[in-house]
Amino acid sequence: MDSIGIIHRGRANYYLNNQHEKYYASESEAPGFFYGSGAQSFGIDTDDIKHQDSRLKNLFNGLSPDGNTTMRRGGSTVRIYVDQKTGEEKKHNPTLAYDHCFSAPKDVSILMMMLPEHESEKLVNLHNQAAKKAMDYLDQNATYTRSTETQPDGSRKTFWHQAKSTFACFTHITSRAKDMQLHTHCVQINSGERLDGKGYGAVDGKKTLQARYTAGQIFLSDLRRSLEKEYGIKTFDRQFSNDSGCSFGIHGISGKVTKHFSKRSLEIKEKTKENMSAAQIRNVVLKSRQAKDHNQDIGELKRRWRRELKQMGCSLKNVINQQKAKTMRSTSYDNEIAAVLAKRKDESFNKHHVLNATIKVADGELSVDRAKAISDLFLAKYAQANEQDADKFSLTDKAKAISTIKDRTKTQKVIEIARQIILWHREKRQAVLDKKFKKKEREFEKFQKKSFRLYMKGNISRQQHLLIQQDSRIMNASKFTLNTYQALGLLKKQQVDRVLNQRKREENEYYNIFIAHKKGFISEEQAKELRIAEWRKREIAKEKEQDRGRERPI
Repeated sequence: MDSIGIIHRGRANYYLNNQHEKYYASESEAPGFFYGSGAQSFGIDTDDIKHQDSRLKNLFNGLSPDGNTTMRRGGSTVRIYVDQKTGEEKKHNPTLAYDHCFSAPKDVSILMMMLPEHESEKLVNLHNQAAKKAMDYLDQNATYTRSTETQPDGSRKTFWHQAKSTFACFTHITSRAKDMQLHTHCVQINSGERLDGKGYGAVDGKKTLQARYTAGQIFLSDLRRSLEKEYGIKTFDRQFSNDSGCSFGIHGISGKVTKHFSKRSLEIKEKTKENMSAAQIRNVVLKSRQAKDHNQDIGELKRRWRRELKQMGCSLKNVINQQKAKTMRSTSYDNEIAAVLAKRKDESFNKHHVLNATIKVADGELSVDRAKAISDLFLAKYAQANEQDADKFSLTDKAKAISTIKDRTKTQKVIEIARQIILWHREKRQAVLDKKFKKKEREFEKFQKKSFRLYMKGNISRQQHLLIQQDSRIMNASKFTLNTYQALGLLKKQQVDRVLNQRKREENEYYNIFIAHKKGFISEEQAKELRIAEWRKREIAKEKEQDRGRERPI
């Protein structure tokens, strides 16, 4: 997934006392690397990033890597202004970069430690290749600079220009809780050269933020597909809670093992509440974050992780070579993509939403390039552009029509069969419960008869006998009889009230219908028909009563 952080100057507590380069280019892990069309243009795309790298410092400050060209104005300027309402002095720190953190699912990190060292390095390379696919998408579809021009009428108009992205990438294999966690920080520099060669400018952050979910799905989809192809693993979907996409797990790696190596996630879960907003959760995460230990021995950590995996009985043979070759479906994805887009709260969508929907319905079957080609074709066939905003689209009538067509995949058919099995089990369970209920009724009747015999022999008092019989004889007694028993002290007021309330409920036909449906004697449709019939019956009775009132002589 892609979690994004905006790097401002002065973000000391997140980037270790403003030492951004030291945080990332730590000597205890693999060196970083530059990537993107911008890095290629500067000739640094094949270079490693060193500790306290001067090129990275220059890029953070809005300069070219050699420091000779200004790409973004005010690169290191902290602006101080006074709030007109409160009179307070405030600081505006410039945005240096956008940190896209592409994090592999926990099961992938566990697989990395289960593999031999040389295979583990190959898995890290596959992870980085997937991150590069996501960066290519951001570079080609979400990197723009802005310029404004004065129009003849005096108004100012904004223009967007596609630009080249420069990324500084750093791959780590540990979490702050010292668990295995394979992730790559892809730091997108907040400046770039325009594709038309007419200057430089700051990157439009709004465009970048709009594409982050799609970039994350591209990363996960490519990583999943590569691992299935390379190691023959069998994967399954793990939907995100907010339905913004889906991650994946690996068959053969138990939930117990995943939980054991997810200490940081469990810590965050304990400190957050369900009703918290995204901003509140982020604050909790930042406050509880431990400092990154750059002096930790990675080799010793790897040995410890492998020992723990061995103690937990993890076996590589249960994980790799489990996947059979996937058969590509011959049917179109159009109706499923349309169905996903039709469920959006906002009727409008952009090209990122279409690609995100394509990756979601493909279930790992498509390469990134193929998914993008399908999403572009869908836009051309089934989307109409918004007149006010060219970047937004809405579904055509044809798309809305095909969104309701149910072209069920093999997986969906299996899910439907599973639902039928679950319903069958529920019916059988209800039948067993009904038998138990009838058995208890018979046992209670025997108990009442035994109570009557004991009362007749004088073994128990009349008061005790009446208390035992309250669910039978007392329930059928008149209100006068109940009040008499209460006056004699044989029944409590609570018991009398209970009997009267129960009787009142039973006289209500709606209540009887409710109980019959609850116990499974009638279906939902039958209950609905009976309620309607009862309502009509009462309406007819009311009309008759009104008619009698009109005919009554004055």
